[in-house]
Amino acid sequence: MGSWLCRREAPASAGDAVPEAPPATPAPSKPRLDPKDFMVMNAKGVTVVRPPGAIAGQQFIIDTADDCDIFLFDYSAQVTVDFATNCRIFIGPCESSVFLRDCRRCRVVCACQQLRTRDCADVDLMLFCSTQPSIETTRDLRISCFQYSYFSLAEQFQSAKLSVWNNQWFRVHDFNETDGEVHYRLATTRQSGSDVLGRRASQACHVISDAEVDMTSPVPFTEGRKVQDVWFALVIDRAEQRAHDVLDVWLHEGACLLETRQGTLTKSQTDLLFLHGGTVDSALKRRATSSTLIGMRFDGTGKAPSAQDGTFVADDPQIAQYMSNCYFQQFLPTI
Repeated sequence: MGSWLCRREAPASAGDAVPEAPPATPAPSKPRLDPKDFMVMNAKGVTVVRPPGAIAGQQFIIDTADDCDIFLFDYSAQVTVDFATNCRIFIGPCESSVFLRDCRRCRVVCACQQLRTRDCADVDLMLFCSTQPSIETTRDLRISCFQYSYFSLAEQFQSAKLSVWNNQWFRVHDFNETDGEVHYRLATTRQSGSDVLGRRASQACHVISDAEVDMTSPVPFTEGRKVQDVWFALVIDRAEQRAHDVLDVWLHEGACLLETRQGTLTKSQTDLLFLHGGTVDSALKRRATSSTLIGMRFDGTGKAPSAQDGTFVADDPQIAQYMSNCYFQQFLPTI
């Protein structure tokens, strides 16, 4: 028996209007991609520009290009460059691999997770690479540290899951290394991406201004040299937010940056890192285990970095060498 509180609606008569359910809103359809927008094929003497937002994480193919200017101002999944001759190429942050194959007399600026070259010759390469660059049957390759800038570049690094602090451009693995034969050289002086490409980004893409090009690159300039004496520093507290500002202070003081690395450490790694670290604030050490860290290696012949809030600086040469070896060599594959 139903409750007396329940009230049955009277049946609708034939003349009553029955409201219709509103139509279902169709799911927005994804725009159809034209494969031609993601490739440059059989090109000669042309300028090709993909502005920010034009690639949006897709794969891009460059195949057979002669005397071309190619600018990919966006992040991508993978980029292949085959049979490029006398070309100037910019490749924005790439989530996985950039392949350069059968390229001659080219100037390339690129950022990627992995770089592979094969059968290339006489190439200037300004590089960000978060793993060891690998070259095969390649000669006369001149490599320098990535230095380029426009407003959306830092955000594109994040979209491609790349940390600007993890640049191993100088740790080149040569599959054809032989005694007495050098296939690549590392740049000893700082230069800009515009210097390498011979053209400013603002000249190639109307949505990029001169002011953007003149900004500091989001990728720190590192020299990558092997030196006998080093200084070692860790940015611990709010490292990702503060590292650029802290580094600016240290560079202004005269420190010479060789290498950086972002990562996290286990407790056992932290204990090993600070094993010979002298007097360390216990709270800072605990935070080093639970925080994202940014480690920096400096030339020991220059001025040692000064202590800043939320940082640790090993200013004793022997301790700095020990901690640098732990962080950049022993822990490198795992952090």
